[in-house]
Formats: sequence, C-alpha cells, structure tokens
Amino acid sequence: MNKCTLTRSLMILIPMISIGCNILPEEEKESGSITGTKIEVESFLEYRAVTVKWQGDIQADEYVLQRARDEINGVGSYTEIYRGRGTKYIDRKVDDDIRYVYRLDIIQKGNVHKGEQTRIGVGNSAEVDLNEPNNRMEQATALSSFKRGTMYYFRFSDGRELTDIDWYKVKVGGGKSVYLQIQEDGTVGMTTLWMEIKGKEPFLTEHGKWYELRNEAKTEKEWYITIYPYVENYAVEGMTGGTIRRYTIIRSDNMTVPPDNGGNNGGNGTPPGNSGNNGNNGRTDGEGTTSGGSIQEKNELFEKDVFGRFIFFLNEQRYQGKSYTFWKYLDREWEAEAGMSMELVKESGNYFGGYGLFFAGGNVEGYGESMLVLQIQKDGNYTVGKVVEGEYYEVIVPWENSVYLRKGYGVKNTVGVKWDNQSKYYIITLNGIEETRFRDTKAPVCAGKRTGIVAVVTSIERFPQTPVKVGYK
Repeated sequence: MNKCTLTRSLMILIPMISIGCNILPEEEKESGSITGTKIEVESFLEYRAVTVKWQGDIQADEYVLQRARDEINGVGSYTEIYRGRGTKYIDRKVDDDIRYVYRLDIIQKGNVHKGEQTRIGVGNSAEVDLNEPNNRMEQATALSSFKRGTMYYFRFSDGRELTDIDWYKVKVGGGKSVYLQIQEDGTVGMTTLWMEIKGKEPFLTEHGKWYELRNEAKTEKEWYITIYPYVENYAVEGMTGGTIRRYTIIRSDNMTVPPDNGGNNGGNGTPPGNSGNNGNNGRTDGEGTTSGGSIQEKNELFEKDVFGRFIFFLNEQRYQGKSYTFWKYLDREWEAEAGMSMELVKESGNYFGGYGLFFAGGNVEGYGESMLVLQIQKDGNYTVGKVVEGEYYEVIVPWENSVYLRKGYGVKNTVGVKWDNQSKYYIITLNGIEETRFRDTKAPVCAGKRTGIVAVVTSIERFPQTPVKVGYK
C-alpha cells in the first residue's frame, strides 16, 4: 500500500511526511549491496500488530528480522524477532503508541549481512480503520451516510514521520447540496483534522459543524475530500512522539442550512455559520440516531456499584450496527410536584448516544405503557420525548444545546424535572437552573407513577474496544 502521494497543499502544510510508508534520510538509502532488499512496514492494518513484508532475494539462505525501539535520543538496541525463509512477518508483540524501527538482515552461506535499510512502525490499540486502504484518490471511500476513521501522526528521533491521510468521495446531484460534518472523539471545539475539498484551500474543521457542498451544475458531480492531521496537536514541535485519534465523518442530504451562513460557503472550505445551532443539535438522522431503533427493558445491563450508583455498561458485539434504547425501572415512585432529579455521568461511548431518566410512566387505557423521557448528551444537548409501548411516539422538546450542561466525558450533570401545578407545565432543571418548560397535551397523556433510567446505544458504537458506560445516582 503506497500512501506517499500527497496533494500539493498537503506537502506545503506538512513537508517530508510518510503516508504509511517510510521516507528515509539521505544517508540510509540503498547502496546496491546484497542487503538492499526492500522492506515495507504497515502499522494500522490490524489491531495491536505491525506487518512487515520484504522482497525475496535468491542469494539469501535465510532472513533475520530485527526490531528496536525508537527512543527520545535515538534508536535503541536491536533484537531478533523472526528468522526463516518467509517474506512476511506480523509483529504482534507491540505496545500501544510505541515507535519501532525494523531492519532486515540476510544470511548467505553462514555469513550475516546486516541490513542497510530501516523502516518505521507504531504499535497501536486503536480500533482498525475499516475504510483502509483509502490513502490515495483512486482508493477514496464512498460516503453515503457516515464512516468511522482513524487518524495518526508520529515523529521519530531521526526526523522520519509516519502519518495518515484519508480520502472520501461524495456524489451530489445537479443543483443540489450535500452537508458534511466531522465529529472527533474527545473534542468539543476545533478538531485536530484538516479537510481539503479537491481543488480548494484546506481548512481546520470544527467539531459538530456542518459544511455545505453545493453543485451548481445541472448534472451530478463527484467531490473528493481528504482528511489529514494538524500535526501540532499530535506531537510537540521538534520532539519525538505522536498519537492516534478517532473521528466520524457524516453526510446529510437534507440538512437545513441556517439563514445567516452567507450563501454557499462549504464549496471553498469555509464553514457555514450556525447561529448558535451547535452543529447538529446533538442528533443525527439515519443510522447514527440517538432515539428510535429497538427500545427494551434490560435490567441486567444496569448494576449497582459499591457507591450505590447504577452503572450501565455494554460492549457486546452482537449489539453492533443498530440503535438501541435500554431502560430500567426504579423502585421510587413519580410524585409530580416533588419531581425527581438525578446525577448523570457518561464515561465512554459514541457522542450521539443519549442517556437520562424517564418519569410519569404507566399504562394508559387504549395505548399501553407510556412514559416521558429526558435525555442529555455529553456535548451539552438535551431533549424530551414520549415513548409508547416501546416506540418513540412524540418529540416534545427537540434536541437543544444548553449552557447549563457541563460537556465532556466523565463530568457530572444533575438533571431534574417536576410538575408546576400553578402553570400546568413541567419544569426541567439542569445543574439546579431552570432550562425550559413544556406540556404533555397530546394523547396518550402520561400520568403514571413509574420512574426509571435510560441509555442509548447508537449504531456507530465500536465494540468491544469502546464500551458504552453511564453512571446514575
């Protein structure tokens, strides 16, 4: 897999970078000796593995593959990790985010000829990027809804760099628009990812913001998009190091562009304005939805810990690829005027997955089991909906962003809801501050005594590497 072809603008932004292959300093190039056998190293084809391949040499009786760690001040001592007649070796004894240097020696008639080439690789615990290889335009991944990707950048002690570039292609009908969004794991503002639309200037993307691709032509057009790292956020300038990041690129054909965006901006890489819209207001349509899908009572997925909290934990691959909403009934009854509140913490799982509580649950004649559900997301969004007989029946408060919710993984938010008998409204409080009021007027009107907790598992979770884990107290 040759990833060395870069766009002109990418070469300007990050010069002398190896895209999945290794750029050698001038003194390490082949000398034409018996040890000039070419070797290739790939670091991100498999979970916690580095793949090394080399050309066969008819003069070789045996091959010896040597490996050393790249340290801060240079390469450490080499250790033999393979000896034999094969021309490929998968190194599975690698540590996360550790930089390795590989050298191939050749044995001929009992003599060992030390390899003059070295190649670089990185051990990683990141989930495998299923879009690879998409490192050149001709390998571009078709984007119809969303794709999960891995981005990485590492700098070695001798100045060599190992980095990624991901290509995508998007078809847009004549006279129509398509909207793209980047969600980077663990980010709430500007991401660490550059986006370049072929033929336009690159720009640094913002987490959760929509970018418009407008096709003014009468016939269908195909756009090519590249994603690559902003290296200053991956390794300190002038020093060795690096990291791996996960992201989701999302496509929507029906997104409403806010009126103050100044027209068609996305085509030249300029983000459309969002009028405080905060990207997708915490939801996505289609496969990544935070509601809908299968809604089930699953008491066994909510367990109490030693601190008296309920913990939802799920990383089973049988739940991959489909949206689920799981709930558990609590022993406490819903007392409308007293209300209820709960401290919520999401520790891991996809951005889009909501979590929260339900109230006023119970049987409504002619409709069945009905309840009101209050959910939040880790990016500061909240919503209220109604569930009837295991299906989302009505959205009462659409996804909105709140300044009162704390953002991020591992942060605590206290959400509350109570009935105000004077105004005949429900009042939602977020961290002790009133956020909004709403009424439940559409049949079936919920008036039961049951309460509980809920957690959403999106169709774009990555199990078992990243579990959905939420705490309730």
